[in-house]
Amino acid sequence: MSQDPAAPLVPDVVWDAVLAEAAPADLVPVAWEASFAGRLDHVERALDRAAAAHEYRAAAAIAVNLAEAGRETTAIARLEAIISDATGIVTADDLRAMQHDLAWVVGGAVAGRGDPERALHLAEHVVSESAAAVGEQHPTTLHARLTVARQLGDLGAEAEALALAEHVAADAAAAHGPDAAVTLSARFEVAVWTRETAGPEAGAERFAALLDQIAPLPSAWPGLAADCRWNLGGALLESGDAHRAAEVLATAVADAERSYGRHHARTFDIRASHTEAVGAAGDVPAAKVMAADLAAECARRLGADHPTTRDVVTLTQQWP
Repeated sequence: MSQDPAAPLVPDVVWDAVLAEAAPADLVPVAWEASFAGRLDHVERALDRAAAAHEYRAAAAIAVNLAEAGRETTAIARLEAIISDATGIVTADDLRAMQHDLAWVVGGAVAGRGDPERALHLAEHVVSESAAAVGEQHPTTLHARLTVARQLGDLGAEAEALALAEHVAADAAAAHGPDAAVTLSARFEVAVWTRETAGPEAGAERFAALLDQIAPLPSAWPGLAADCRWNLGGALLESGDAHRAAEVLATAVADAERSYGRHHARTFDIRASHTEAVGAAGDVPAAKVMAADLAAECARRLGADHPTTRDVVTLTQQWP
């Protein structure tokens, strides 16, 4: 199957056949393809198959995919059940990784719409267990420390979040190299909290530098460039440079459509930011059309009560 956003739609019968024939351990890429196509029911079916086959690590990965694609509440419940079922069966390393998955999703991961207090406790537990078992410099420990930083920041301790992210960035670079996935994740987190503590201009500099670093590299995770440009565009908009923000966010939308798919919740969030920038740059008629179209698509794909849908509906009201 193609991840080209312009590729023809794959009919239900093909998705059904792929899900039926794939080995349970191989369902993670199938679920990713389904989320790219906006077929979240098929993502849930892949999750059902993996969990029923006791492929717990695969099931947890699919649950994270489901959360990021827009079904956060379902994903959290499924992750909790997977961890309960897997305890005492999977390796300690796998269990810690799944517990970190839960902390990340509970915290809201990207959009900050979760339960950071609960996520903080979950992530701190993973840090403690992982550090004792595999060491402070293990990627699981480092990623969990970054999740702690994210939750601290979301709870209002932005300076503490920045300090922790900077420590993790230094530790990750020393242990794994400057271009390792965990190091890039740490640099991303540093940029997030630099923006919150030092202002949007300083944050924009950090995100631009990270984009320069990853340009010649294979992506550390799908959508890294889109996520960086989304944040860069937001920082530019916050600093008052609406025209440049609109340009950067237009590229971020294209990146997101290639990486996540046109119908993915992350893509919708980035499109909302782009729409806001277009309006702020002075093209209100275009922004009104973009916002109305996006609101309708979010309601259709995610539901009228989804936070992204509600945010976009609020956006449409900026330009009566």
